[in-house]
Parts: sequence; structure tokens; C-alpha cells
Amino acid sequence: MTWPDMNAARATPGFPVVGASYQPYRVVMEGSPARSVRAEPEDVRLVPNVLGTATSNPLTFDGVLPRWHGPGYRLELDRLTGRQKLHLCVAETTYFALRATQEPDAAALAGEAARCSRLLGLNLLALDQDDIILLTRRSDYVVYSGCYSGTVTGNAEFAPREGLEGDLDNDGLPDLLAAIAREAREELGLDLTTEDSQLAALGVIEYASETELESHALVATARLPTPAADIRVARSAPDPVEGLWELGDQFMTIDLGTILKNAAIGRDFVMWLRSSEDLAPQGAGSLLLLLTARLELRQRQAARVHAQRTSTHPEPWTTCELATWLEEPLPSRLPSLHGVIGHHSLWR
Repeated sequence: MTWPDMNAARATPGFPVVGASYQPYRVVMEGSPARSVRAEPEDVRLVPNVLGTATSNPLTFDGVLPRWHGPGYRLELDRLTGRQKLHLCVAETTYFALRATQEPDAAALAGEAARCSRLLGLNLLALDQDDIILLTRRSDYVVYSGCYSGTVTGNAEFAPREGLEGDLDNDGLPDLLAAIAREAREELGLDLTTEDSQLAALGVIEYASETELESHALVATARLPTPAADIRVARSAPDPVEGLWELGDQFMTIDLGTILKNAAIGRDFVMWLRSSEDLAPQGAGSLLLLLTARLELRQRQAARVHAQRTSTHPEPWTTCELATWLEEPLPSRLPSLHGVIGHHSLWR
């Protein structure tokens, strides 16, 4: 949906600054315990419990989550520094409201409330210094079980619950990058609060699948402290309550640098991206967004070099080829990407 403008004077592969405007509006399912969580906004939309979701079980989860509100974002430019800023507009939704309005079967029954939850999730793509991406496998206990979405995937929480504070800044506004850093700490024991981590927002995607419709994800990038293939996680590192249960036993590495250097490999990767059952939809969308942003930045940099020289080396492939490959028929079988995609044991 949005990513940095590579034609800007100071184009970067991500937004170094992210802001958020909060709208006091909440979408909540009838009978949900979330109605009594935190001070409820004055503007509340109740949606019917079309799936008959049990709301009295004390073990059920219905936390207050970010909602993509209105147009959802605007792009801003700091006139003093020339840096681009992603300004998000968010309200509140809950997990039960998501199920009652964005699951395909529920949306067919929800009438005017269909798809109004508009969840804004979080997805991190962490890369090492050689541009190798690390994706962790999801456990069998979460949605898209056994698939790869990102290095960590999760949600910001706007209301505190036992053992967890809300993801809010000092002014009480949503802090989505801080939420991503929290998820990385809970799931992998990674500290993304240092300058070396280079945590930044890449952009926002919208995706749909057989289990949810028109969901959104804020995609972020960060730098790993060690080579991606060498990452091993001690079982004591993830938070036993908030993180450990979400992790599978493997992680995947993707050599982005090699993909960008070779058109044949690039085409095979795009075809794999479009058809692999190993990827959750937000994983495929996030990788496509990263690929697009890197290609546009490279093309912009090449154009600047070309303006200063009489001859330049042509780029291996560009967004024109990417657009063509996205329209081609899907392959009958997955391309072989040996040496580009690897699978590794997660646990130390």
C-alpha cells in the first residue's frame, strides 16, 4: 500500500521516522470482555457475534489491537532534514471483532459490518550484513501454522494485560516500532533498541487469504547482530508466556543480495514467492514489498550515477521485469532455489 518514495532527495530503504495519530474509535464484538478493558472510547461500533464465539471463558483472548483507520496513512517530509516519515492513523479493534468481520464465513454473515475490523498487524524482516533475510517458522498453535511470515510477527497491544504493558509512548499514543521490538525480544531474545539494529518501517501491505480478508501489516526491517545462518536461539531466550508457544523448530534464510544480482534467479524467486505454500500471505507480501523498495532504490541510485557519467552498467533486472513476472502464469512446480533459500534448526 505504501513505502518510501525513492524519487525523494534523501531516499532510504525504509522510514527512519514513524508517527501515529490515534482515533478514539473501537470495533468490538457483542458480548466481548474487551468492552470492559481500559477506558472505552466514546465512539464504539458493536458487531454481531455471527460465529457464536464463546465470550464467557476466562481463558479466551480479546485484547485491544490496532485498527487501520480511514485512509490509514499519509507520507510526510521533514523540511529541515529531508527525511521521509510514515504517519499512521489507527483506532482500535479486537481479536473477536476480527473473527466476526474478517473471516470469510463470518464476513458473509456480518452484513454491513463485514471487514470493518481492519486489523493492522506487525511483521519484521531482519537481515544480516550480507542482505540475507531470516524468517522463523510458525508453531502449530497459531494461525498459518507451519508457515513462514517474518523474523517475528505479532500485534501491538493498546491495553495492558497481566504481565504486559500497552505499546504506547510517553504521550499515550501507539508506538508500533516499539511493539515490534517487544515482539522480537519476546520471541527470539533479540534486542532491537540499539542503533546498530537499524529498526525502521518499510511500509504497509494489505493481504487476504482463506482465513482472513483485507488485513493490513506494518512491515519493518532491522539488522541482525550475526550472520543469519548462524543464528541459534536458546530455549530460555523466548518469553515462555508471550513468545515460546508461537515458534516452530526451524528458520529459513533467503539470500536477497544474490536474488537482486541475477535476473534468472530473480524470476525464479518471484515465482516461488507467488506459489510457495511455505509462506503465510503476510510473509509473501512483506518479501514482495522489500523486493520492490530495493529495486526502486537501486534504479534511482543508478539514474543518479548515469547523470554524472556517459556510460553505466545496466541493472541485472528492474521493476519492469518484476511487473511482468507478477502477471505470468504460475509455474506447474516450484523453481529450485538451492543456494538462495536455506532451512536451519532454530534451537541451540
